[in-house]
Order: sequence, then structure tokens, then C-alpha cells
Amino acid sequence: MLVRQISRCLTSCRLVLLVISTIFASELSQARTQLSSHHSSHPASSIAHCPIPQWSCWRSAIGIQVFAGQRLISTCTGVAVSSRHILTAAHCTESLPSRSGLTWRFSSAEQLELRAPQTSLMSDLVVHDPPFRRHPRYNPSMSRYHFDWAMIEVAHEFPSVRIWPRPWPRSQGQTLHRIGYGARVSESGELENRRTWITSFLNHDLKASDATIETRDALGVPGDSGGPIYIWHLGEAWLLGLHSTWDAHQGLSFAPRLP
Repeated sequence: MLVRQISRCLTSCRLVLLVISTIFASELSQARTQLSSHHSSHPASSIAHCPIPQWSCWRSAIGIQVFAGQRLISTCTGVAVSSRHILTAAHCTESLPSRSGLTWRFSSAEQLELRAPQTSLMSDLVVHDPPFRRHPRYNPSMSRYHFDWAMIEVAHEFPSVRIWPRPWPRSQGQTLHRIGYGARVSESGELENRRTWITSFLNHDLKASDATIETRDALGVPGDSGGPIYIWHLGEAWLLGLHSTWDAHQGLSFAPRLP
């Protein structure tokens, strides 16, 4: 029933339809095969081509704020995977008081405003109560980062990114790139939710069967959750996973790997 409902509402986006219908049925191995075979249907103009890692590679990263009236109640990071769909951490949606009566702001601006949106800037999308779904296998009582992702349905032409399809192993020390809109201290000494690029490194050999990414990353802060973890390969940024949990004692970050 869930797959049929999702299929009806996402017929305009073949790529994301394949992702959702298979993953939300927990058929992750099939999802990986389907993603790999259908990348050609993804609009080429939305893919980040860049000869070296630079800011233009990470244009699909999105700052996400949720307001109840004039009060900001949640700040997280997400990533556009199509013109209609944004991925973020499932735990970012747990503390919301309800699914209705809330205003969401999605922004690709360099810095997020803290006040409730009055008008929508060119870099922003303001939506009331957008539909979202958490991964059905996400269970915070068992793990804070396994399957910690949710998909939000919106309608906006944010630049999107393709999901890394290759199953071959990646080695310990592999360089990854993470974007987060978490609150950090500015040069003036004030907290700002500014888009930040963090370079991190795989802390273990990543096999095709691994569902979790563990990285050496000592720079996680509140608000970074849901931020994309990219791998740069041959002039293109690919989405590998989403930032979920940071362990301050170990200096490690943990993330669900996308299929």
C-alpha cells in the first residue's frame, strides 16, 4: 500500500520514484541496481560537474528550518536529489510537535536567517506542511544513525545530485566532503548558521554491503544533521550518505549510507 501511494504521487520523477518505492520496501540491494541503470534519466543540467572539488560541486546542499508561528524550532541540513525531493536526517523530524501548522524554509543561501520567513528570497523555498516520510527501518531506540534519513516532497528547481552507484570498496583514509548548516561561532563571536564545507576521511574500509559510513570528523555541530556526504570522482560530485551522529569523544561521525 505504501509503495502504491508513493508511486502515485511521484510519477513525474522516474529516478526518485525508483529510489523511494524500493527503499521504503526495504529492498536496498534492488534499489542500488535500479539507481545505477536509470541515471541516464536524470537531467544532465542539474548535475555538478567540476574539475576539482570546489563550492560549485556542492550546490545541491540545502539548509532546512522549521517554524511554529514566529518561533524557530528546528534547523538541519538536507540535499536535493531531484527537482521535487530533498533528503535529510529522520531524527530532524522527530522533535516536531506535529506534521501540520508548521512553516518550512529550504534555502541554498550562504547563511540562514533566524527570523520567520516573511517573503521568499530567490534562494529560498517556503512551504507550509510539506509531506515527508522517514525510512521505515529507522529506529532511534536501536541506533541513532542506522537508516536515519527521511524524504521531503517539495517543488523547486534546486540543483540536485546523483547517488553514488558503484559497489566497489573504498579504502580507509578516502577523502569525503560534507556540507552542514549547523550553528558555528563567527569571527564576531556570534552563532551563525552558515554553510560550511568540511573535509572528512573514511575511518574504515567501506564495502558494498556496509549500511553505515564512519568518518574521522571532529567538526560536527547541531544543525549539520542530514547534510550530504559527497564523494568526488572524475570531475563530478556524487552523494554517498547523510550526516547523522557525531561522537565528540572519538572525533567520529556516523552516517547512513544511501543504496
